[in-house]
Amino acid sequence: MKRSYWQLPWLILLALLVSLATRASDTITVAVSPLPVFSENLDSNAEGFNVRVVQGILNEAGLTAVLITMPFSRVLSSMEKDHLMLATSVARTPAREDDYYWITPMTASHVAMFVKRSHPVVGRSVVRLKDIGTVSAMRGDYRETILKDNDIAHVMSLNSWEQAIGAVLKDRADGVFFSHIGLQLICKRNRLNCGDLVPVIDWNTSYNYLVLPKHPDNAALAAKLTVAATRYKSSSAFDTLLETVLPKLDKMGVAVEVSEGVISFQQPFALETDDLWVIADYVRHFSEPDAKGEVTGYAANLVRAILAEADLERPILSAPWERIMREAARKPNVLAFSVARTPDRETLFHWITPITRNMHGLYTIDAPAVNSLKEVPADATIAVIRKDYRGQAAREAGLKTLSFDSWETAMAALLSHDADYIFGSEGAVDVACKSLERSCDDVSLALNYQATDTYLALSKSGTNPLLAERLRSAAEKVKQSEAYREWSQAWSLEMMQRHNLIQHVDNGIVNLWKKEK
Repeated sequence: MKRSYWQLPWLILLALLVSLATRASDTITVAVSPLPVFSENLDSNAEGFNVRVVQGILNEAGLTAVLITMPFSRVLSSMEKDHLMLATSVARTPAREDDYYWITPMTASHVAMFVKRSHPVVGRSVVRLKDIGTVSAMRGDYRETILKDNDIAHVMSLNSWEQAIGAVLKDRADGVFFSHIGLQLICKRNRLNCGDLVPVIDWNTSYNYLVLPKHPDNAALAAKLTVAATRYKSSSAFDTLLETVLPKLDKMGVAVEVSEGVISFQQPFALETDDLWVIADYVRHFSEPDAKGEVTGYAANLVRAILAEADLERPILSAPWERIMREAARKPNVLAFSVARTPDRETLFHWITPITRNMHGLYTIDAPAVNSLKEVPADATIAVIRKDYRGQAAREAGLKTLSFDSWETAMAALLSHDADYIFGSEGAVDVACKSLERSCDDVSLALNYQATDTYLALSKSGTNPLLAERLRSAAEKVKQSEAYREWSQAWSLEMMQRHNLIQHVDNGIVNLWKKEK
């Protein structure tokens, strides 16, 4: 069919707009604040550790960084307005935990209270925050929040760390609450005579991250960037960057060490792992005890390989899902699998590496197909697994549920017409039907709900985040190895031939559905 000439300009404009939209989707804005060695020359050829790391991560993810410079006091408020903005060196604090996706730690620094040598508290064995008097900090910084939360009577909030340090040097404030490395770099950059400042209170270690705002549209991007960060930190390009940066810090008299891809400004640096506990939920073919009680299966083999690569070999224990969640919620260094990554669990774990991916939905025999949970008939009954997140989703939609302890009993309820739908996955339906010795040819998908990944996950409360970095790096190395490719493909073939388990392994994840040709 011929097109009239008047249409051509519009077609060209449409093609241009599509092209621009495509390019825009491949670029990510990154907010950076000036800091010697870490983010320099931001008005021309940007340099520094933070700049190169974020560029390397985005390049690994197939994205391009667009750097914008702003004082750190404006960074967090800017991210509230732009949910696609990344920021470097954001301190991970409990108050911020739910606000961001914590992509990867970049630096670790020690926070302390600094006063002049002439201050009366110098030399005391015990010094408290309230002993200092007036304390300066940068406005909007989390250390200002710490001071206010600890009922410091006089907090002097200033627009920059240079002003906060200067307030102590000019005797306008008694102390400044800052990090050792921050003090050194700010004093050198601004040529401040800080030799008279000494630490009198050691507070804590702050891990500073590359972050992305916690927004519903950002979940997939955050997962992609986390994998890209692990790969970049394992690359020769990252090693070359360290070879450039570390001598500069040494020349400035700044002592550092690197651990798990993080520059640490504290000595000594130790990762305590003696109490690491590895625990698995029972999942047939993936993590199930054999006759001797040893946990076997695909997931167990993968986790053992990751632990060996990380030099963290531990026995794998088996426990009911409820106990796993209880232990992970209250104890540090609990490594669990396989944990479904759902929105309500997002902040409970460090997500190490995906193990399986499954399509979840409503399955039925003769109930109507629907496009959402809201369209399910009000008088319908949904068979679910007790304490499973899908049951919770059904109840939140106002639906009536019947809870069971296993997929076999839930499927039996559907087959006997005690339930109108079963809320599960294709794999769960298939396994349940095989256990019941039923063909289930009359069971069909009524609603394709969503895809969910299960993960190897590390408890977050009290756990050093660098342990998560070590495990992520080990997982990436294992999944990229030829040994993994060979045994995972052999396992996949055996599952199909001997157990008729429909699945395929792709990019280090077992997808629990038939591979499209």
